[in-house]
Amino acid sequence: MSVTSQQPTGSNQSALIVAIVAIFGTSQQQPRVTEIQNYFILASYAVLVYDTLLTFRYEYAFIWRRKFSWISFFYVSARYGALMAIIWTAIVGNATKYSIVAASFLLFSVSQGMVNIAIASLLLGSAYAVSKGNRVTIRILALIMAETVLLNLSAIACALAVIISARSGVVTIYETLSGGALCNGIFVTAAVALITFRFGWNQFPGVFRSDTRTLTRVFLQYGVMRFLLIFVWVWEVVWSAGLELFGGLGGADGPLELRLSILLLCRFILEIRKFDDHIPSVPSFSIESIPGIQGRLQRFQESILESFGSSILNRESRSVGELSGPSPDEGASTEIRITREEFPWTIGQDEESRGGVDV
Repeated sequence: MSVTSQQPTGSNQSALIVAIVAIFGTSQQQPRVTEIQNYFILASYAVLVYDTLLTFRYEYAFIWRRKFSWISFFYVSARYGALMAIIWTAIVGNATKYSIVAASFLLFSVSQGMVNIAIASLLLGSAYAVSKGNRVTIRILALIMAETVLLNLSAIACALAVIISARSGVVTIYETLSGGALCNGIFVTAAVALITFRFGWNQFPGVFRSDTRTLTRVFLQYGVMRFLLIFVWVWEVVWSAGLELFGGLGGADGPLELRLSILLLCRFILEIRKFDDHIPSVPSFSIESIPGIQGRLQRFQESILESFGSSILNRESRSVGELSGPSPDEGASTEIRITREEFPWTIGQDEESRGGVDV
């Protein structure tokens, strides 16, 4: 059966275009509102493209020239998937032909879902590294990751259903899933910030007391401070869009917020790669002896820890503990006595009567 025979025709195509345009929040009755929304989309695209060009030499050195791992895949998915999502958004908002609108809408949904999953994977991986493989933490993060994947795959499937049948019920479900993905992004960011702050609390005062830029400091800056910025901004977008404030412009800055969030996350990954370039990781030999699926899971967990510099974090944690703790020389005797019984050739006849030499 051909694809064209399944396409809606006439009024159904018009209904589909109207439904998709409504999903993207554009307004045919208020051209000025649509124009301002397009300005925000263009600004978000310009910011992301500018940062991509600005950091490309580091990206080339730390991503493309190295072995392509899962962290590299999600980095590329987040940065370049976001660029593609902006392009599809612009096409949907300005196209009038059914085939172009439908294809662009589906590609936008796939790109956006890929970006959301990539962001969650990178954030949750960093939280797992900070927790140093805590068993309770990995269970919590695994549940959050499974929920994120399920939610975004459901949104992609629902986008396909919108194209097939532009019914109001299907459109409502898609909008609900999209809103759920946005709220899930807030939840993931909050969980990562709490875990980072919880396991980095003991090092928090000592890290910022020094001018040295450590990996722990990078984690705390991007994990906690990024959360505060994104959390406040996302709630502003949701609140203003829900109440339809500012003459219908509420939530228009959402695309800019999302791209700045991706920008900060990608810079965080590049910072981690810089530290990993200076200090090589130490491979684990005990993991190879574990057979079957358990060994594979253990190796995957180890790769997450090493990708986010867990060995460096452990080394810095011990250094901070030593600096904040008592001096190793406090209360310890530094006197060394050489006795005749241990080293008879080092003691002359005049020192024999004293029983040893003080050094």
